[in-house]
Amino acid sequence: MTALFRETGISPSALSNYRAVRIKRLSADKLSKIPDYFGMTTGSLLGKYASAQDAVAETSDMDVATPVDFTYAVYRESRTLSGEDKSALFDMAGLL
Repeated sequence: MTALFRETGISPSALSNYRAVRIKRLSADKLSKIPDYFGMTTGSLLGKYASAQDAVAETSDMDVATPVDFTYAVYRESRTLSGEDKSALFDMAGLL
């Protein structure tokens, strides 16, 4: 986490206050630095995608899809799966 704070310029207290909803807004400049740090899009960070296909569609406009984009897409889609289906999904992902 120290690297995140150092590279984004966001203080630990600001992020803590945001997570605890003591502050409700981050500037667009600061907000855009967080997904950049993790190699994802702002849309992914904000959870604007209804499905993995939406996340992949935006990612396909980028030069390269990152492992974070794939992980996010799997996470979003797997939230409503049964335990057995999640296991099958993760087994398939392991084959990629």
